[in-house]
Amino acid sequence: MTQTPDFTVSTHDHPSDAATPFARINGERLRARLAQAAAVQGTELAVIDVRETLAFSAAHLIFSSNLSHNRLELEAVARLPRRDVPIVIVDADETLATGAAARLGALGYTDIALLAGGVQQWQRDGRPVYEGFNVRSKAFAECVEHAKQTPSVDFDSLSNDPTARRIILDSRTHDEYRNATVPGAIHVPGADLVRVVRDLVPDNETTIVVACGGRTRSIIGAQSLIDAGVPNPVYALRNGTGGMRVRGHALEHGASRHARAPSATALSWASAAAAHAIPSAGRIDVQRHDAWRGDPARTLYTLDLRDAVSFGEAHLPGSINIAGGQLIQEIDLHAPVIGARIVLVDDDDLVRARMTAHWLAGLGGFEVALLRYSDVAVTPAASGTVTLTFDIPAHASMTAAELARELATHPADVTILDLSRSTAYRTAHLPGARWLLREDLQSALATIEPTQTLIVTSEDGGLAALAWREWNERHESPDTNTRGGDTRSGTTPQVRVLAGGNRAWVSADLPVERDTPIPVNPFPDVWIGPQARGGDVLAHVRAYLDWEIDLVRQVEHDPDFNALTQMKRINHQ
Repeated sequence: MTQTPDFTVSTHDHPSDAATPFARINGERLRARLAQAAAVQGTELAVIDVRETLAFSAAHLIFSSNLSHNRLELEAVARLPRRDVPIVIVDADETLATGAAARLGALGYTDIALLAGGVQQWQRDGRPVYEGFNVRSKAFAECVEHAKQTPSVDFDSLSNDPTARRIILDSRTHDEYRNATVPGAIHVPGADLVRVVRDLVPDNETTIVVACGGRTRSIIGAQSLIDAGVPNPVYALRNGTGGMRVRGHALEHGASRHARAPSATALSWASAAAAHAIPSAGRIDVQRHDAWRGDPARTLYTLDLRDAVSFGEAHLPGSINIAGGQLIQEIDLHAPVIGARIVLVDDDDLVRARMTAHWLAGLGGFEVALLRYSDVAVTPAASGTVTLTFDIPAHASMTAAELARELATHPADVTILDLSRSTAYRTAHLPGARWLLREDLQSALATIEPTQTLIVTSEDGGLAALAWREWNERHESPDTNTRGGDTRSGTTPQVRVLAGGNRAWVSADLPVERDTPIPVNPFPDVWIGPQARGGDVLAHVRAYLDWEIDLVRQVEHDPDFNALTQMKRINHQ
């Protein structure tokens, strides 16, 4: 394949102006760039929306990925591993874009442009935007159901015939399954369905029903079994557990049933079925993978589809553990670079990898290859997480033990600000800690008495250290000519970081508080699924299901979605 050199947006569109040193690209040019990257001929593109997740979910470009500017440095390195990948920064109206681009530039990214006028200009030009989250994946599943006429059944129909031979398989994550599932359902991650189905259903007559919370994973899971040639009747549970709640059916909580590792007979059937029925994805050996990893012109995502226990024991350095079904469900989160390479690492049977590659081919926009884990020479407990550390002076941090003593002796003199994701904050936070976004830290400091000791924390302390460095740069002491030293100016509080963040506090077995009520109004940094929201949950669920079903109509004539998704290929498989 002839490789085309990466396109540098800064040389092809609006030049920078006095307001920003970064180039600006208009919607027409961005669409052309998307089509070029989606063809997977060596060019790549990352369209990054830097607004908070709640604002992103209200209206965004279907091919964009959400990396909030508040956490940009922490997330970019893992999700945008190539420093010269072409990046287009998107926000509502360019208010946040320049600052976000500067943060990426400080990390070493070199090919950055801004979408001129942001999402608002995109809309004014008559181009479509989408509400919701993981929209590209969800729209794809709706198109699969429409194109392949995936059979579905509602729970009422199942309940009307209690003597029927059937099995219900929940294809979501273990935590979702355990929280609430269809009564009697067995947990089987989506990419494992084909591997274990002949153990769970050894005959050809038992009806198989694949369930999830809404529609996406049940459609993809059911169609996976059908495409693999399972002889049994197979259905997606129409509207999943959300549809059950709307119709007043009780869910099961705390379930722990799960499929065992497949027998040799089941695995033999699955291997033959996947190899025969699923279009072949290219296999590579470890030497080719190493060459890809060292290729400076292409982005590589190495994704290990094995179970978490096996991954934790040993894995390929630099790889990320993700279930195949979750990858399809959340493609924008795990592989935001369009035109990138994806290597799927799996056990020797490669069934999970084949099924996942099957759907990645339909989603479009990637060069996908399979790698047997046994071909890889690894060291135990090799890290698969890419992280950044932000060093700060020793005097600017406080250990968990030191903070606990300070709170015990002078609780009124300590203020704690938590910059964690709101979901982590609600799960557990330091006593009395106040949650806020990183961007609000400077204004929050202005309201705190100079006599206070201010502790900034986050999940592991990384974001808190980064925020401290920003504060420190703004508060150089004129008396000592030092930055952030112990000598106070008398007008600002002493700001220190909790070393190791909340993780260190919890590890020290110190007390935490929890926000148990579900908030009616979501925090700005997260999108919360309809069944996890406060207020009128059933109204949320009804609206969400209607939204999912309508996606197939919304994307029907969207050239951006069609440029990526290989629906013609899906139609003929």
